[in-house]
Amino acid sequence: MTQGSATTLTIKLFGPFEARLNGTAIPGLQNREGERLLALLTLNHGRLVPNTSLASILWPETGSLDSLRQSVAHLRHVLGQEGDRLQAPKGSLTINLDGAKVDIIEADNAAALGETASLQRLVSLYRGPLLYGWEDRHPEDRQWVNRERERRRERYREALKVLIKTHIAASDHELAATHLQQYVASSPTDEWAWSQWMDTLARTGQRVAAINLYLKCREIFQHKYNLSPPAEMSRLYQQLRQGEPATALSGDALSVEPIGGAMPLHSPYYIARAADASFESAIARRDSIVLVKGPRQTGKTSLLARGLQQARDMGAHVVFTDFQKLSPDHWTSMGSLYTALVQQIADQLELGVSLQDVWSDRRGVNENFERYLKREVLQKLSAPVVWGLDEVDKLFGYSYSSEVFALFRSWHNERALHPTGPWSRLTLAITYASEAHLFITDLNQSPFNVGTRLTLEDFTYSQVQELNHLYGSPLRNDVEKNGFYALIGGSPYLVRRGLHEMVEQKKDFSMLEVQAGHPEGPFAAHLQRIWHGLSQSAQLVEAVLDLLRGKPCPSPESFFRLRSAGIIVGTEPNDAAFRCRLYQNYLEARLI
Repeated sequence: MTQGSATTLTIKLFGPFEARLNGTAIPGLQNREGERLLALLTLNHGRLVPNTSLASILWPETGSLDSLRQSVAHLRHVLGQEGDRLQAPKGSLTINLDGAKVDIIEADNAAALGETASLQRLVSLYRGPLLYGWEDRHPEDRQWVNRERERRRERYREALKVLIKTHIAASDHELAATHLQQYVASSPTDEWAWSQWMDTLARTGQRVAAINLYLKCREIFQHKYNLSPPAEMSRLYQQLRQGEPATALSGDALSVEPIGGAMPLHSPYYIARAADASFESAIARRDSIVLVKGPRQTGKTSLLARGLQQARDMGAHVVFTDFQKLSPDHWTSMGSLYTALVQQIADQLELGVSLQDVWSDRRGVNENFERYLKREVLQKLSAPVVWGLDEVDKLFGYSYSSEVFALFRSWHNERALHPTGPWSRLTLAITYASEAHLFITDLNQSPFNVGTRLTLEDFTYSQVQELNHLYGSPLRNDVEKNGFYALIGGSPYLVRRGLHEMVEQKKDFSMLEVQAGHPEGPFAAHLQRIWHGLSQSAQLVEAVLDLLRGKPCPSPESFFRLRSAGIIVGTEPNDAAFRCRLYQNYLEARLI
């Protein structure tokens, strides 16, 4: 390497492979097996590797030394001033990584020290499985990558276990719980970690969180692995269920969350539904488009947040766009919207490319945007990219929306035409409430009829009872449970709002029922929002009046619009019904 050079070489092998010079991805590294050679030499840093061994690994069918020579020359070239790090004593090859920033070297040094601080550093360096996603580009490397990956993962788990035991011994339960969560993510069938995590929560008074963790463990063990939860967890679960109501437990009282907006990732009150498992599978498969439809306040954003975190845990790059948060200036034209999206993508992925470098007035805005995603994102990032698009209903109201959605659809088609191309590394995870077919007339240009399509349903009766239990059972008997479900159904927002009100305000169900439709009652803001949206359309008001009079919805359009608004349920106009008695009573009082 050039002495006195300010160039900084950074190599990351944990998670997706990264190699950068001065913070910028090394261009052309993938050509001529450059990244494969660099990764292999980095894993063997400090050792002389015979050329014949390297050639047999990189080109197992031919063992071509000529191909190896070409790759070495190419790698020296793309490394520029750092190229003389490659050294070739007779018949072998090695790389000198002195002064370079290399995550696995730092992790090895930390493991050798074995101190609490150094093990913490090792854990922080572990961004995910070694060379995550490598097999997609280099399937011939599967054997040696898996061997190295498991060795490094085991060292990571060993460090976590030491830290967990150290924190428990020091009564630092918060750090212990954090590392237990990381351990479970790395080894989801390890009974010791699950049991220790639940025990830690219970010992610190977090009864609700401990119960919910057991339910999560049971769901994963049964549905993914056909296993039963650990016996000690089941015993502790039964003990916790027999405890006093939440109002009598100080630890539980502290854990009651505010209602509204996306739920925290580790909320003890999050109830998984059928769509959760399907969404998780779609993200794991890296489907091209994953669609989640449901009325407002059914938990779409909370579900999306969990899917994006899963993608991060798997080593993918993640971008999140909330269309509701874009400013009015961003909506003035399709070009303005794309400019805002490009800026979000660049900021969140920490890409060092300015908009002026890639945008040209000689090209159309669709071409500019697509070109940016393809060249500056997908071709330069080795790991998959998951882009979460929340509240895309906002886009339906603009004249150019069909063009934007047609572009999304074209990327899905590209994956089918070129399954190994750059678009194969992009997943769009889209949430929306409105019926797309009311706004997009050409279904061949719609992304809403391809990919994985999920509908986020209301809670079932049993799920409402499960949530009641997590809140400390403010609904005390079957009469109250049945009355609560008849009043507000399974609407996730209404269920949580009602239970929260009973616990926080120490109300019983009879008081909640009396106050439910009151102008200043616990559901007032929610009901007023529904009325405001409904009253903007005389056609929808008439449709609601028909339903109140016992008639079916007068038209398919009114049916779909009312269902998207979350006011009614059903599969077609003839079987439309109000979503819950609260809505029916409230709208009847306003209209009749």
